[in-house]
Amino acid sequence: MILKAGVTGFGKNRLLTLMEITNVLKNINFPYIYSNILEPKMDTNYFSIDIINKKTGIDFKLLINGIYFIMAGVTTKSKWMELIFIDLPEDFIKQTKNDEIIFLNKSILNTCVPTNEIEVLKREEKEQIKYWGSKTYGEIIFNGYD
Repeated sequence: MILKAGVTGFGKNRLLTLMEITNVLKNINFPYIYSNILEPKMDTNYFSIDIINKKTGIDFKLLINGIYFIMAGVTTKSKWMELIFIDLPEDFIKQTKNDEIIFLNKSILNTCVPTNEIEVLKREEKEQIKYWGSKTYGEIIFNGYD
């Protein structure tokens, strides 16, 4: 089971704080640098951080769910409700890895969620999933519901 109650950001959940996020990000070192930390807003349930590999010039966005330490990568061309998931580089994962963090790869994020897994979510979360037509782990865990 990947989904947990509250993962969508709906309901009375404790949000991760900017301090908790920066404590994870401080482990990032060369060749990666991060910038532009955007906190969850009214229409997103995740933190978004710009990452660039200074050696290769490859850049991506790191998404962190606002409730749980679930991380994923998306292209810089990704937009609200149109996230293009990528596999995070292994050397980047090693820098940020700890026991609290769950890293999801592109394959999992693009997989349709089994109905029985949605059952663990709160009523308001199920309503939003139905309303927005979310089907995949990526669409539910990193959503732009308003």
